[in-house]
Amino acid sequence: DEDTDYIQLIEDARNELINLSSDFMEQLCEQKKQIENLSKLAMTDSLTNLLNFNAFHDCLDKEIQRAQRYKHSLCLIMADIDHFKDINDTHGHLAGDHVIKRVAQFIQDYIRTSDTAARYGGEEFAVILPEISRGDAITVAERLRKEIDAMQIEHESQLIPVSLSFGISFFKPDRPRSKIELIKEADSALYQAKRAGRNICRCYDTD
Repeated sequence: DEDTDYIQLIEDARNELINLSSDFMEQLCEQKKQIENLSKLAMTDSLTNLLNFNAFHDCLDKEIQRAQRYKHSLCLIMADIDHFKDINDTHGHLAGDHVIKRVAQFIQDYIRTSDTAARYGGEEFAVILPEISRGDAITVAERLRKEIDAMQIEHESQLIPVSLSFGISFFKPDRPRSKIELIKEADSALYQAKRAGRNICRCYDTD
């Protein structure tokens, strides 16, 4: 009887340990999910679900390093919604937010899975295109511009025409540049597009 009680005691203890281990693993998995969700929130723009400003800079740093290591080309596109203040003034700020969200979703759906889209700030977006030629990058930007120009975004039974201006800069393996230089070049090209009448793609030429 004593042996039987002893064996039962060990079996009960073993089962209890199994239950405790299962509960502990479930808690660990739940904590991991919470950490992952918090990490994603820290990297994501709350309005558009694109990468936010800080996450974009981290991503661009990594892509430039990868392009340097493997001698790949890289393209950075900066895009800005044309006359966005007029949209806010005419249709209201909620309509402006709706336009930003729709444009962001369209960009995200349009680009490759290897590309990265971010909300750079306000009504400005950034798109990182790794391992792409100059010609292909220009084609992507121009097609994206045309597709958005053809959109009419509806908000509260009103159709809101939208267009974007694009500035494009390039990272070449034989002419490496810093992240700041690449952003400044794309911004300069975007400014040229704005000055040229908007709803235009412009490239920053380094040659």
